[in-house]
Amino acid sequence: MRSNQTTLFILIMLSTSFIIALYYYGAFVVIKPEIKRCGGEILIFEKIDGDYRHSTVVSGEVKDALEKEFNVSTVKGFGLYYTDPNQTDDFELRSDVGRILESDYLYKLDSIKMMFNVKQKSFEDCIVVEFPYKGKLSVLFGAFKVYPALRHYARNNGYADNSPIMEIWDYDNQKIIYRKKIE
Repeated sequence: MRSNQTTLFILIMLSTSFIIALYYYGAFVVIKPEIKRCGGEILIFEKIDGDYRHSTVVSGEVKDALEKEFNVSTVKGFGLYYTDPNQTDDFELRSDVGRILESDYLYKLDSIKMMFNVKQKSFEDCIVVEFPYKGKLSVLFGAFKVYPALRHYARNNGYADNSPIMEIWDYDNQKIIYRKKIE
């Protein structure tokens, strides 16, 4: 009898811990897409052909190189995804991945251009969703929840379904900003 109570207690504690973890990483966040005018950021990046799972690693490498080579600190990473992984083979996926340059470092831009691709993100109307960033699981939950919501919103409002999607990983403000260009 005592071992049944102990087993039940352990199961309840594990279940509770699991639900709390799901909540913490954003599994229960309600997704509310909205239209916003976005852009203007200076993007420092690498062009990537292939699997999107390497995005955070490449962004980290760009961050490390900016710190080491140029003494530039960044607080936002990004991935700009041009192709849909549900409709495209991994080896055909295309993206730009890197960091967003803070305005304090604009004077170093010419030197940075010698090592990285650089462009200013154009201003455009986008479908935008913000999702909490609490760690790597937040990225996974965000992808599973936000991408279908963006596609659904685009379809229901007469926008192109295959436009690029940008993720901005805002580490200081603990959020991921998803932008789907309206076309």
